[in-house]
Amino acid sequence: MNTTKRGIFKAFTLIELLVVVAIIAILAALLLPSLSAARQKALRTQCLGNMKQIGVTSQLYSTDFGDYFAYPNWGVPGYRPHFGWLYRSLDGGPPSDITYFKQGLYWSYLQSRSVYYCPLDHTNFPSVLNTNVPQRANKWSTYVMNGAVMGYGKLDIPKTYKLTQAKLLGVLMWEPDELQATISNDIYNDGASTPYSPPIDMGTSMRHLPGCNLLFIDGHAEFKKYDIALGECQAPGPNEFWWNPGSRNGH
Repeated sequence: MNTTKRGIFKAFTLIELLVVVAIIAILAALLLPSLSAARQKALRTQCLGNMKQIGVTSQLYSTDFGDYFAYPNWGVPGYRPHFGWLYRSLDGGPPSDITYFKQGLYWSYLQSRSVYYCPLDHTNFPSVLNTNVPQRANKWSTYVMNGAVMGYGKLDIPKTYKLTQAKLLGVLMWEPDELQATISNDIYNDGASTPYSPPIDMGTSMRHLPGCNLLFIDGHAEFKKYDIALGECQAPGPNEFWWNPGSRNGH
């Protein structure tokens, strides 16, 4: 006869189970914002890394081509065909064929498509449903080049200034704010931009609040408070955003 005693297990009561569930819910509520913030910071850092790689490319290009900036792809259909930093334009505007993206002036230095996009930028894809963000004409990069490199259209295509002609350590590239623009598709009508010209150019993007990522003409990239950057975009200049070498006020 087996006289081994079996252990007696006490089941959880309903109240005890509810307490455990409540504790788990509280912990999740405390941890999720921290995890989300950490993820956002990681993506911001990845974007900043992209800019740094593009910054190295910009320096290499200037070194190889007599200290000149690459043409910023300033132009829409009807402008003169040209080769710019981001793509080759056959009709003045952005191409739809990746072949011409790969003929951009930076491609031979930086042949990784992902580096041209912020990881938080999903608006280049046809599946986007937000009607304020239509599919872009320029689908080849999140980042736009400052039109200051060619005087915001004052120099003939495809002329640009030299790096050494810049009187300020200016911003070369940023992510534009398409969510506040009333004609948001026109922000990406080419590979260039002005810092602030409503209703289209509305300053830097708010993807990385409380700040924004910026690439400077010396190749370094940094994270700057959004309010400070937007204030400079809206200012008369000259400043970090408005640094056109051919103008007294940088515009």
